[in-house]
Amino acid sequence: MVSAALRQSAPSRAVELAQALQHAFCVDGHGLSAAATYRQVAEAAGLDADVVAAAFRAPQAQEAAAAYFRRTAGPGVTAFPTPLAVDGSRTVTPARGNATTDEVDHRLAAARTARTS
Repeated sequence: MVSAALRQSAPSRAVELAQALQHAFCVDGHGLSAAATYRQVAEAAGLDADVVAAAFRAPQAQEAAAAYFRRTAGPGVTAFPTPLAVDGSRTVTPARGNATTDEVDHRLAAARTARTS
């Protein structure tokens, strides 16, 4: 999940920002509940860090996060990161926990077949 604060600042760069946020968490050990993490990611991406930090602290960011967790609970997301494949209004979870590329490919193919059946 890309924080709503980052997504608001650069919606077309959501994937890039998600990767940067994941790196900050998984590699650098920064907390995802700390405004400083979002400030650092924003600065590195050339965004206005003050705007991102303020948006992170705003009530709307908490509401967006809660809505995101509700939406992802539907396809069975119980841990992060969990990949999701979105096809129109349908969301498929191609892997939970550890899965090989072949397993993910198989699940995506099965989802495509189910969609066209």
